[in-house]
Amino acid sequence: MTHDSADRTDRILRDLRAQMHVYSALVRGLDDWLAVMHVVADADDRDDATGRLRERFGFDDEQAQAVLSLQVRRLSRADRDDVRDEVTLLQGQIDALTAAAPTG
Repeated sequence: MTHDSADRTDRILRDLRAQMHVYSALVRGLDDWLAVMHVVADADDRDDATGRLRERFGFDDEQAQAVLSLQVRRLSRADRDDVRDEVTLLQGQIDALTAAAPTG
């Protein structure tokens, strides 16, 4: 693998891992959507909701913002399955790139 292709692979892996970071929070939020709704409903404003989601679920700011941005339609079984499918796809891509990357 050339230096340029190794750099490209590293960039792709970083992007995939960043996506996975957000999607993992979406899955957690969708799996416990009722708790998310209670946290948000009890919050004074968006900043308070973000802080409460961080505290309750251990999310970072990016993850909490992603969960807050979820549309209610994403609570449907089909949409929840779509998010889980995306996580599976992302993990497969990460695994494939990691396995193909040279060690050392």
